[in-house]
Amino acid sequence: MGSKLEKRSGQPLHVSSRTANGLTTVPVTGEVDHATSAQLEGELELAVTSGAQCIEVDFCRVSLCDCSGLNALLSARSHAQEAGVCFGVRGDRSRPWWRGCSRWRK
Repeated sequence: MGSKLEKRSGQPLHVSSRTANGLTTVPVTGEVDHATSAQLEGELELAVTSGAQCIEVDFCRVSLCDCSGLNALLSARSHAQEAGVCFGVRGDRSRPWWRGCSRWRK
């Protein structure tokens, strides 16, 4: 009622990571939802335990992120903080779900 719902595009999730000079960048594309969030969570956990000093999650090409995806980000952020690793997320701020990431914007 009065809220805009994001239309699902059906884009498959693709997650990878690369590390250079202590910074691990995790580019994410496609949809992050209940069916795909475990893949994101696994890649982020690897990033946290890889010995990186800082992790930047690039959500610029994510077309949809539901609460499962946001929970994966929260969990990774918590693990990163416990490990003393800085953690940030950047993305398309026009997406409705982006408001949930407001504390992590780069």
